[in-house]
Amino acid sequence: MPRIHRIDWKNALHHVMARGIEKSVIFRSEQDKESFADRLGNCVLETGVSVIAWCIMPNHIHILAITNDIPLSKFMQKLLTGHAVHFNKKYSRTGYLFQNRYRSILVQSEGYMHKLVKYIHLNPVKANMVRSVNCLDSYPWTSHIEIARPGKYPWQDRKRVLSEFGSDEASQLVAYNSFMRLEEYYQNDQMLENGNFALGNHGIQTIEHNGKGGMESHAQFRILGERNFAERIYRIIQHQNNGHLRNRSKQHELIEAILGFVSKEWGIPYEMLSSGSRVKAVKQARECASYALLNLIGIKLSDCAKLLGVTPEAVRQSALRYSTRSDYHSVIEELSNRLYN
Repeated sequence: MPRIHRIDWKNALHHVMARGIEKSVIFRSEQDKESFADRLGNCVLETGVSVIAWCIMPNHIHILAITNDIPLSKFMQKLLTGHAVHFNKKYSRTGYLFQNRYRSILVQSEGYMHKLVKYIHLNPVKANMVRSVNCLDSYPWTSHIEIARPGKYPWQDRKRVLSEFGSDEASQLVAYNSFMRLEEYYQNDQMLENGNFALGNHGIQTIEHNGKGGMESHAQFRILGERNFAERIYRIIQHQNNGHLRNRSKQHELIEAILGFVSKEWGIPYEMLSSGSRVKAVKQARECASYALLNLIGIKLSDCAKLLGVTPEAVRQSALRYSTRSDYHSVIEELSNRLYN
């Protein structure tokens, strides 16, 4: 589920990662992976998001995508919620499957897209799940197979990948395969996964120059690119936020705490809260979340609506309904104690 705001606009390139809760597996069988790949393809066709590269690992996924008119948050909500519901039903489990929220990094296409394609495709090799780069040509759970042997995943934007490597397909494939087999693919893994600039309430900071503590409170947005790219994005964000970036880290923590609490209390996947489901448990959990978000931390009605994937009026009515429940005092009191004590 997305936080209140992400960097996103048409033709933005994102490196997206989603992990299982407490690093638990999110795929238990080959059928689970096949189901997810099919779902990913359906989401591409339904939203117009262009998937450049992807990789399925036992407890996490990587996706490199370019958004279109549909924002990244809607695409990922559809993808992750669908998988979580399918997985929980298949294995008779309850609770949320993914680690709170997916992580996304805005990427500068020039000079970085081809590096990320390689990094994502080589994840199984690095994890010793695939013996070598040569074996990736027949490994079905990365988009490399569609580039090497097109036809399995026709929804993948194969042409966009190959355009990084020449002007005609024959020379593109030769250049791509040569690049994949260069022995430099373990360099700069942390930069490709975490970005190299953080934009936040203290301006632009270089990630590699900061320790882990302190950077998290500073960073609202992660960037992978050159400094002039990060500066341009920072100016755009400042303009969108009336000249400044607010530090929302504490508010984000409270939001995550509320959504995690109601998910656990009603025994539903975290992702279901923004799915629009009318299942009784989901509806009641959403009502509680609406009331708590509006009254315990005071976020705006419109922001609450975005978080829960409904209209502002639906949020208002949900909060009102929850305030009439017989158990509302005890639940809200317990939640309030957890948030502020």
